[in-house]
Amino acid sequence: MSTPLLRRRGASIALSAVVLAGGAITLSACNPLPPCSRNWTGATNSNFSVASNWAENLVPGPADRACSTGGSTIVIDTNETVESMYFDGTVTIPIGVTLTNISALDTPSLIDNAIVQGTVGGTSPMIFRGTTMTGHLAGNDIVVMTGNHPLNINNMTVDDDKAVLTIGNPTLNGAVHLCANGALGFLGDTTISSNQTFDSVGCATVTNPAFGVGQSGTLHLNADISAAGIGYGSLGTVNIGAGHTLTTKTNSQLGGVTTLGTGSVVTPLTGGYVLTAGTLTGTGTVTSDVTGAGILAPGTNHAGILNVQGRYLPSAGAKLQYDVASATPGTGFGQLTATSATLTGATLAVTADVGFAPVTGDSLALVQAAGVTGPFTATALPTVAGHGLAATLALTEVDLVVTDCDPGVYHPGVILTGQNLSGKNLIGCDLSGATLFTTNLSGANLTGANLTGAHMGFANLTNATVTGANFTNAINLNNALGLLSTLNNGWSNTNFSGTALNLASQNLSVHGTQLNGANLSGANLSGATMSLTNLSGTILNGTNLTGANVTSASIDATNFTNAVLTNATLNGSVGVPAVTLPATYSNTICPSSVNSDANGGNCEGTFSAGGGGGHVGSAAVLPNKKR
Repeated sequence: MSTPLLRRRGASIALSAVVLAGGAITLSACNPLPPCSRNWTGATNSNFSVASNWAENLVPGPADRACSTGGSTIVIDTNETVESMYFDGTVTIPIGVTLTNISALDTPSLIDNAIVQGTVGGTSPMIFRGTTMTGHLAGNDIVVMTGNHPLNINNMTVDDDKAVLTIGNPTLNGAVHLCANGALGFLGDTTISSNQTFDSVGCATVTNPAFGVGQSGTLHLNADISAAGIGYGSLGTVNIGAGHTLTTKTNSQLGGVTTLGTGSVVTPLTGGYVLTAGTLTGTGTVTSDVTGAGILAPGTNHAGILNVQGRYLPSAGAKLQYDVASATPGTGFGQLTATSATLTGATLAVTADVGFAPVTGDSLALVQAAGVTGPFTATALPTVAGHGLAATLALTEVDLVVTDCDPGVYHPGVILTGQNLSGKNLIGCDLSGATLFTTNLSGANLTGANLTGAHMGFANLTNATVTGANFTNAINLNNALGLLSTLNNGWSNTNFSGTALNLASQNLSVHGTQLNGANLSGANLSGATMSLTNLSGTILNGTNLTGANVTSASIDATNFTNAVLTNATLNGSVGVPAVTLPATYSNTICPSSVNSDANGGNCEGTFSAGGGGGHVGSAAVLPNKKR
């Protein structure tokens, strides 16, 4: 069996392909190697250029594979070029001298112990079992440092398209200078214990230099890393010690697990932290946006805060993951803080420890941010000791709420006729198709519950909370008791489509003013009073608003498509907010005093700017622009 062959991965060295993708770099143990055409004897001295030191009495040249046996000592005393080499001993390349391998067949070269003060270049792979590296590595292929002997890297320069891959645990002393597309990848178990700089000082060309951790690699940062002009990526395991910093030009996590110790700080100066795959966890700080489809798992051992001093912007397939041991902040579950969090695209995944014993009403603040938008694309929440868990989104946080919604009791199609569920916490329950005929739900919390197609006849909803609930096609909802009183707690984002909701002549303003985002398609609101009500984003498709009073309500982006607005009042009033635009009025049946277009129904009423552009003034009936 021959010495392992390192396969060349291509002329262009890129961070994602070489430094990280361990799978692109293979060592094959059984490939035959070409015979040695020049064999070292060292009969005269240690100088490479002396012919009498070679058994053939000829100095190796560009067509030769030069070899030496174990224990040999060779000094490259002049610039030398060989096809390839196999030196099972110590080779010294002094300052000012270059050793180059040029195998067209990618025949690997090996030096058992390389002392590099000058330059090693070439276009085919090189293996150092051990090295003291203070010099220059150039060319467009790979140098692998296996770590059979100590790897001491002191002020190393990597140039051209050369990639240096360490399998052993190198000792880094002094800066690593990465030029052109030069790259350094850690493929073994590496610990950096003293502050380290990666830069491009002294480089003639700087294109896209990078360093990182390969799929098989583990990097322990027990020091500060400064690499302001160098890209960084990881595919393996990275542990950033407590209180230490990692500052890089860019930061791309393509897999593996990166753990931030308490007080650690990761700073990508350009492009944010790109979490394409893998898991980012711990209790440190990222000073930028976090984006991508990977897993963000705040905390360590269900405790602590992961702080994102930017936006959390997950993409499709991303996961926000928590392990919960108790409802106690700081010790029972991890928390995420961010400037803002846009959660659409992400799945919320929660696991509960065996000892987690919550009580109904416990609320765990999983995310805290100046702005939170959603919803999650999906949730994966456990049932714990007969309780359900539900995620609720507010303007500034995401809470994990412990509910009474045990899926074994409350589930789609369940029959709950006549049961007393007064005051029950049923946040997020899936009761689609359930029979709730005469069920007492007074004071119950149905926030975000799914009641699609549920039978609601004579259910008691007095003072229940139905914000964000889905009543689509619910049966006999108009016969439910106390329905209007639920507006006291707001109908923001509540869906009543398909229920033919009858609120004719009701004074909704008495009960509440939060209808923003609600779906009231097909409802009868004729003669209803909704003055000062927030209708922003409300869907009123096909709704009957004949004679309704919507004076000074906020109707930003409200959709009135096919709504009947005959004699409705949409006037703004002095001293209160005016009706703001835009709103959709396409195909609306207009008052008789207003002209219609040839297609029958796009309102063209009188428009007054009132207190300023974009407002319906006190004399307005309807906007005169087609919307």
